Amino acid sequence: MNKSKKGKKKLKTKREQKRYPALDPGVNLLSRYDELTDFDYLHTLPEDCKDFMNRFLEEWVGANFNHGGEILHSTKEAKKLCYDRNNARNRDIYSRKKTQGKLIVFSELSGNEDHYDFEEKAISSVDSEKQQQVKQKPQ
Repeated sequence: MNKSKKGKKKLKTKREQKRYPALDPGVNLLSRYDELTDFDYLHTLPEDCKDFMNRFLEEWVGANFNHGGEILHSTKEAKKLCYDRNNARNRDIYSRKKTQGKLIVFSELSGNEDHYDFEEKAISSVDSEKQQQVKQKPQ
């Protein structure tokens, strides 16, 4: 151990400073942000409910079972489900690109909007072919 580090206290992270870190999207990973932002009612909950929600989200969204409280997903199958959800979210290309800021939304691209409307282009092509067939039919 380095002598200069001996006896110094380890600084707490922002997440460790929060009482209910799983309820605050600002101290969680960006890939979890979508799952943690729809809690506009949290300020109305009593402390015991906030504690329960924090523990639940630590396990369900973060796959963290070392939160220090009672483990809610205690069976092997329930823990596997939490780990699987977390791993799937981490592998998801859409989520990864969104958190990196590299997600391209076609509707936001500038230029000719008709160029990106493949469905309309296909429909108009089929319609024009039908009109030509009707004109060419002998009566």
